[in-house]
Amino acid sequence: MPDGYWACKAICLSGDRCNGVWVITNVEAVFFDLDDTLWAVAPVILRAERKIYAYLQEHFPRLTDAMDLEAIRKTRSQVYASRPDLAHDLTTSRRLAFESMLSDFDYDPQAAVALTDLFLDYRNRVALYPDVIPALERLRNHFQLVVVTNGNADIERVGIGEFFSAQIRAEEAGCRKPLAGIFELACSTINVEPSSVVHVGDHPIDDIQGAIGAGIRSIWMNRQGEPWVQAYHPDAEIADLTGLVTLLR
Repeated sequence: MPDGYWACKAICLSGDRCNGVWVITNVEAVFFDLDDTLWAVAPVILRAERKIYAYLQEHFPRLTDAMDLEAIRKTRSQVYASRPDLAHDLTTSRRLAFESMLSDFDYDPQAAVALTDLFLDYRNRVALYPDVIPALERLRNHFQLVVVTNGNADIERVGIGEFFSAQIRAEEAGCRKPLAGIFELACSTINVEPSSVVHVGDHPIDDIQGAIGAGIRSIWMNRQGEPWVQAYHPDAEIADLTGLVTLLR
């Protein structure tokens, strides 16, 4: 890895030197993952699930008398595993899980729609990492910014939609990362070639391998300082978005 970490906490594994600093050039657009790239997702989902469980206790007590939160999670996982055709659509699989549980306890399964909407409300209440807004404010002046995510967060509901030219979610794309199709849709949406794009994400397979497979340069968001263990490599590694601002020219 050239030159180690700099003050900006970035490592560039391929690119050019600019005033003694490694940079990635010829970039027109930057694609972003969301969960664990712009915010920590685990506390968001945990809070949403707990809020939903409290709602179920109040409005559907027969269900919660028989099922604790872990049992509800297990049911959702079973529904997800049983429907590989919905691997790209987390919202629908969660709604189907609610429908199944409601029916099992003689409640109207149509209530699953409102439950799913309530979950999404809590799911979009995120705490952005402190480096996110300052970096997006700078980057949007130079590049088209696009979200490419497997999740069901919505940048408009999160409150950062103003920074992005487009949002490509797996449930609308009909496929999920690491498949090339979702990256190709993002490129066609803003009319750019893959070679002029960099994708930033935390997941070694979904984000890095996926971008490489689509002919897109990749930047690994490594906020936790984890070692890279895959046979393939990203073009760069950053610990926060401050490093991204420095890398891109």
